[in-house]
Amino acid sequence: MRKTPTPFFSIVLYILSGLNLVVMLVCLLTIFRTDSGIQANSFLLNSIFGVLADILLGYAAQAIKSIGVLFVVVNASISLFLYAAARMVKFNDNLSKRADRFTLRLDTLTGK
Repeated sequence: MRKTPTPFFSIVLYILSGLNLVVMLVCLLTIFRTDSGIQANSFLLNSIFGVLADILLGYAAQAIKSIGVLFVVVNASISLFLYAAARMVKFNDNLSKRADRFTLRLDTLTGK
């Protein structure tokens, strides 16, 4: 049995799925660096608000982490859906080619 070529639209969906996965991984890496980045750049807020700035920055860091985790989960699901769509497009193309071959074979057997 010979291998059929992958449709162009399926290849595009595979590429989009991979790019979305890379964006998700970059976002995941930046989530882990949030606390150190906020604390390193908080000297101005600390000089203005004092102890209150530490409390506000703690809440801001937690909010950024929560939004980042939500973004990672959404991107992971989108990447999974794009991959599944690419597989379905490929299977649909293969099925239509097999159905065409079947109708040709059926036509030759019936003599039409």
